[in-house]
Amino acid sequence: MKKQSKAVHNNGDLEAVKTAAKAALAQAVEAEKNEINADNSLTSAEKADKVKAVEAKKTEEEAKIAAAENADKVAEAKKQQGEEAVKAVHNNGDLEAVKTAAKAALAQAVEAEKNEINADNSLTSAEKSR
Repeated sequence: MKKQSKAVHNNGDLEAVKTAAKAALAQAVEAEKNEINADNSLTSAEKADKVKAVEAKKTEEEAKIAAAENADKVAEAKKQQGEEAVKAVHNNGDLEAVKTAAKAALAQAVEAEKNEINADNSLTSAEKSR
């Protein structure tokens, strides 16, 4: 009877489970980085900052996976904390909203410059209207 019960269960390899969880996390990180780099509403500097944040989150979540003491904790660290935390770093922006905001800022700058020109008493009317 002892022999039959051993055939039902073989001890798993927790390190293999952790390695698989880290690989899945790495895939989520790559997907998130691709999404960030494809987001045209971000500047190059903003993209670089978000990629750095994703890498920092990856390192943090890998440490949680490494510290997990059983397969359930590994799964929790991978899915709930790891992949979801990485995905939360970035939400796609709205390029049209960015363009609209930039146009509004430009219009404000133009208006301010016009007001400054009109208030400049050292200019003639002809010079102000150019």
